Amino acid sequence: MQNGAGIHFLWSYDNIIYLNNFIDNGVNVYSPDFANIWNSTEEITYIYKGETYENYLGNYWSDYTGSDVDGDGVGDTPYEIWGGGEDIDPLMERWENFVVVTGVKGDLNGDGKVTATDAVIALQIAVGSSSYDEAADMSGDGRITSLDALMILQAAAGGVSL
Repeated sequence: MQNGAGIHFLWSYDNIIYLNNFIDNGVNVYSPDFANIWNSTEEITYIYKGETYENYLGNYWSDYTGSDVDGDGVGDTPYEIWGGGEDIDPLMERWENFVVVTGVKGDLNGDGKVTATDAVIALQIAVGSSSYDEAADMSGDGRITSLDALMILQAAAGGVSL
């Protein structure tokens, strides 16, 4: 923030840089090559201005002048990096205004809800017929057992909060 250069890359390649604020620097980034990536490489679920979106996210650049027609918080035109490259998903506001949504504990099938199906998946993990998933470890002991599946089932029925 308010530096000669926010980041200066020299002989540094294949970096993935996103969810940063570049504010009032003489040069926000000096990157003499195109080998750095300035946005997430996978879509991220996030909340912006009370709405949930799924998109690639870049960085906030205080001198970005693009627009955001659909209101998802991501600029519609790339931000050009001085010296080479571009942030193809520049943020319209500081990254702190974006709430990244992480997985729901106990949601093993990725549908955003804890249901009896998730309890069945936890049982499959417990007996070794499915691979380990940290989201199934309700007790936090690093193991998946039938107790974890029971806790997920109770949460699905509304009996407990995870």
